[in-house]
Amino acid sequence: MPEKRTYFDNAASTRLDERVMEAMKPYFFENYAVATSEFAYTQGIEARESLDEARAKLANALSCSPEEFIFTSGSTESSNMAVKGVAIALGNKKGKHIIISKIEEFPVLQSAQFLGN
Repeated sequence: MPEKRTYFDNAASTRLDERVMEAMKPYFFENYAVATSEFAYTQGIEARESLDEARAKLANALSCSPEEFIFTSGSTESSNMAVKGVAIALGNKKGKHIIISKIEEFPVLQSAQFLGN
């Protein structure tokens, strides 16, 4: 009988849901062009249309606008954008203090250190 496992570090790495993998297969193997290219070529246009469709579906499900979604390449880029973006946007309105816990992941700590300098 196979051993049953429990994985407790989902903040660092989470198992991909099979439904997500199935939905993403075409973009991993067939239509993997750069969706933000300035040059109008068929694969890029199709990728851009798929990206716009994904934004629209998310917006509809969450009752917001598609422009509110920014897709990033991973947690480091997301953390940098969130911490630095909020600090810069609110710095003059809310003050120049950010409280970061010592247990935050490295990108958050680095962003806070950058802002502190």
